[in-house]
Amino acid sequence: MRVKFILTLVLSLLFFSVATAASNHFANVELIEKNHQTGNLLFRGPIPMIGKSFAGEALLAKMKTLDADFPENYVFVDIDLIGDDQNEVAMEKSSLATTFKQSTFLSWPVFGVRTVPTNPIFSKFYKRQDNISLLAEPPQPGNPSYDIHLAQLLTTMMQTRYNTPHVFYIHCAGGCDRAGQLSTMYMMLKQQTTAQLRNEIFQYLSHNDIQGCRGRMPNNSSLDAILWGCYYIANRDQPSASAWQQYNNYYAHCSCIYNFIRGHDLESKLKNE
Repeated sequence: MRVKFILTLVLSLLFFSVATAASNHFANVELIEKNHQTGNLLFRGPIPMIGKSFAGEALLAKMKTLDADFPENYVFVDIDLIGDDQNEVAMEKSSLATTFKQSTFLSWPVFGVRTVPTNPIFSKFYKRQDNISLLAEPPQPGNPSYDIHLAQLLTTMMQTRYNTPHVFYIHCAGGCDRAGQLSTMYMMLKQQTTAQLRNEIFQYLSHNDIQGCRGRMPNNSSLDAILWGCYYIANRDQPSASAWQQYNNYYAHCSCIYNFIRGHDLESKLKNE
């Protein structure tokens, strides 16, 4: 009798420990957008693997807490932004069916960008064509055009009316840098004013610094990718000389990221600019 009690207690503690680990793992999952016209949802967060185990049930439970009208029938779309461990990718892909009745897996490796666009207003040696040429490069990982291309693809997918609503889940390892970068660029493409853009940048910084990355700033590669996104937004509709004031505003607000990246008051800076 006593052995049975001890065994039950151990199993209960083990179950509680696993449940707590899963809950902590998905603490920073975020609902980015719900498209009420198509019924599609977009979430960001960490990899749905805890060690070698697929934690689909815990992820699903977390997503349902973020949307009161989470659909009963849906297609779960797992968008992996890591892609550097093929064994892990294969395990994640093959495990989807254990939780989701309908699912698909997309591999979109993201590495950020190693260069930043140069502002011609501050450099007499700069030619605007240099930035345009870089953005015209094929959308391959590491190119400035790549992350914008992925954000545009995501926009098209979210706006598509499927027979069954799609639940898109974009993730990197921790749900911070790459997932935050892509979801922020996705939202940035929707903005029409510098105030709206500034708000998206601040949301990215605050979510990553406080919640997602647990006390550290996003990495420079992701910040550089966002700066290219600012350049693209400023020039996509008015690629002429009349766009320079608009471009300068976008660039200036994006530059706040760099000017205040080490412990300065980002919130008041971004709100007061």
